[in-house]
Amino acid sequence: MEIQDVSQALANKIASSYISGEDEAASFFDYPKIQNEETYKKRLEELSNRQFPRQELVDYLLEFHKNFDASDKTISNIKRMLDPKSVVVIGGQQAGLLTGPLYSIHKIISIIKFAKEQEELLNVPVLPVFWVAGEDHDFAEINHTYVLHNGRVEKRAIKQKHFKKKPCI
Repeated sequence: MEIQDVSQALANKIASSYISGEDEAASFFDYPKIQNEETYKKRLEELSNRQFPRQELVDYLLEFHKNFDASDKTISNIKRMLDPKSVVVIGGQQAGLLTGPLYSIHKIISIIKFAKEQEELLNVPVLPVFWVAGEDHDFAEINHTYVLHNGRVEKRAIKQKHFKKKPCI
């Protein structure tokens, strides 16, 4: 396999205009490309005017986490969702081999840190939520990586039989 790094201009004018920060494209989006303190305060204000089925969500999450011996911190955070002022920061990652797990850990830490920062800034409970996108692919998509060997890139896969055609969870 040969890999070449190729850069190509975006064909979509709205996307390229948004990325370059042009005002015309920004008018199509609720928030600017660059997020700042005012952006988050504006979003919090919008969310505070909405109602969410908090009790149903908390009940479901508490029941679900019984199966996993969830930590006291997890249970405490779930219960914090009952506070009508609370909001969440959501992020996730598709499972993968090698840098996939490391990247996922980095993202988890980033989400937790960002939630803490926003909680201090906004003065409301901000809860980190992380999900693993494990249902949108199969084992063949995540069982390999590419390595450099004798100046060439080679695919290396985990040699494991997979008997059932079902998503990895």
